[in-house]
Amino acid sequence: LPDRAISLIYERDVAIQTIARLHEHLLPGGVLALDVQTPGAQQFPLNQWQSDWSTAPDNSLMLDSVLFQMEDGGRLLRAAGRHERFVDSKLMETELDVYIERFYEEAEFTSLLRTAGFANIQVSRPFDEANCPGYLAFVCRKEE
Repeated sequence: LPDRAISLIYERDVAIQTIARLHEHLLPGGVLALDVQTPGAQQFPLNQWQSDWSTAPDNSLMLDSVLFQMEDGGRLLRAAGRHERFVDSKLMETELDVYIERFYEEAEFTSLLRTAGFANIQVSRPFDEANCPGYLAFVCRKEE
C-alpha cells in the first residue's frame, strides 16, 4: 500500500476490518507491504493556526492555513486546513479540508496483522531514521 495509506483509515475498527479484507483477497502465499508512523514521531505546533502565503500561477495570492490537534493519547492527528484565494485584495474562494491520521505502536500493529491471519511478519525502519522519524514498514504473508 502507498505511504501510510492504512493510517488514513483513522477509525481503528474500520482499519481492523480493512486489514482482514486485504488478507481475504490475497492468494495463499501472497505478500502485503505497508507502513505506519508511531505516536510522537513528528512534532506539530498544536492548537494554533500556521499560515503561509504564496502566489498562484494566475498571480492570485493563496493563503494556506492549518491547525493541528492530537487526540486519543497522541494516536490520532487531526489537521484542519483552510485555503483562501485572493484577487486584488478580495477573497474570491475558500476551501476547507480535514486530514486525520492514526498512529500505531509496533506491537499494536503487529497484533492487528496477526489477528487478521497474517504470518511471517517482518518490521523494518527507514535507512535514514533522522529524515523519516517513527516510520515502520511491515511485510507479511498469507499462509499457504
